[in-house]
Amino acid sequence: MHSSDWDRLAAPFQRQQMTWRIQELAPDQSSARLRPQLLLEAITNRLDEVAGRPGWSFRFRAFGDGVGCELVVDGVARSAIVVPGREEEGPEECSRAALARAAELFGLLPPVDVEGSYWVDYDPDEGMALTPDDVDAGDAPSYPQPSSTAARRPESAGPEPVKPEGQQAIDRLVERLKLEGHALDAARLLVEYGGYGSDPQAARELYGRLRELLAKRAETPT
Repeated sequence: MHSSDWDRLAAPFQRQQMTWRIQELAPDQSSARLRPQLLLEAITNRLDEVAGRPGWSFRFRAFGDGVGCELVVDGVARSAIVVPGREEEGPEECSRAALARAAELFGLLPPVDVEGSYWVDYDPDEGMALTPDDVDAGDAPSYPQPSSTAARRPESAGPEPVKPEGQQAIDRLVERLKLEGHALDAARLLVEYGGYGSDPQAARELYGRLRELLAKRAETPT
């Protein structure tokens, strides 16, 4: 991509393109700290628009109780790890948050200060924040967008090493599922297998389950 494309990648987002995630709970679970993050659709649409669908990819890996996401844009990789903010938070939510955090490292930032502290009431019985809208994005400080050099492709970045054929086959299936709008379904499998699988047998099993998922989605009426 050209330098202007990296600038476009980090262009400001609108309030409706973000959401709030529970970052942590108070010891008595009466309140929760929220963190703003971009919606998955906002991230993927921006990446498709600027880098083109073949120009970016991602993969997830389990890290203890958390999920790591490696996002690659035009050969540049950025990674982020997210741990559950509460017991009820599953791999799907963590995967979404990990992808959003990795995207932030490319300058794709929500229009609210990600370093701010936003505490709201929390209902432990329902497992949800009662008043997330009390955090008014219009009153919160605007997070400064990085300079164009912050998101620009590093000059030292060399070509990515060629992946084994098996990993490339898995990547192609994940890409097809992403294009069909089922990125999170694929993400859950990648998290379950810790990426490409810990050994060749696990990798083959993952490949088979991804193919089954793709076939099942193709049979589902839209």
